[in-house]
Amino acid sequence: MKIYESLASIYDQTMDNIPYTGWCEAICEYLKKNGITGHICELGCGTGAMTELLAEQGFKMTGIDLSDQMLQIAMEKKIETGSDIEYVKQDIRDFSLHTPVDAMISVCDTMNYMLSEQELTNVFHNTHKYLKKDGLFIFDLKTIHCYINMMGNQVWAEQNDNGYYIWENYFHEDSNLNEYVLTIFKQAEGSELYERTEEVHCQKAYELDYIKVLLEESGFEFAEAFGEQFGESITEKSERYFVVARRKN
Repeated sequence: MKIYESLASIYDQTMDNIPYTGWCEAICEYLKKNGITGHICELGCGTGAMTELLAEQGFKMTGIDLSDQMLQIAMEKKIETGSDIEYVKQDIRDFSLHTPVDAMISVCDTMNYMLSEQELTNVFHNTHKYLKKDGLFIFDLKTIHCYINMMGNQVWAEQNDNGYYIWENYFHEDSNLNEYVLTIFKQAEGSELYERTEEVHCQKAYELDYIKVLLEESGFEFAEAFGEQFGESITEKSERYFVVARRKN
């Protein structure tokens, strides 16, 4: 089973602790201070939570994701809000756009799903290719501290209106890889029985200095890095950090 096939239906419920609105406000303020008010492409847009918020702020939005199920939910939101967001099914490691954009955004640890230097480099090269000169690339990553101390080798279980789910986490410090085993029990339509599905997700933690090197090799200039609230400083206990890079040429 591909990842996000089953998770898509409960994704927004599992992410209800994510401060999308606060991130959006801070990122929009940062973009506008840097003269960016036009077209943004979101990589790994998922169900369109951030995409919709940025569209509300007046940006022209394109969202890219590989999951049919996640994009279906994003399209349902688009119909409900009447936004003019363009959603595209593509792999962010090998995507293309009709025209270059003013900024690229990626939030909620999409980059942690890139499990090798080559995969990250592919994303960075494509992003550079489809950014206008001096365009900004803003993305986040979960930290090693988060995987070791907040997630690794822990189990979470939760119930919501869509059923039950269990997260089992296994962090491998030798490779900085975190494996999530997600088991979902969802009530079958028209039945009292529950259907069980399982997905396995893998993410990798990266040090900021390593990301800086890959960005520079891909034609970017590192601009700034922030803590999990976007704008605050990174500390030893930061669970996430944001990177801002600028296309140099």
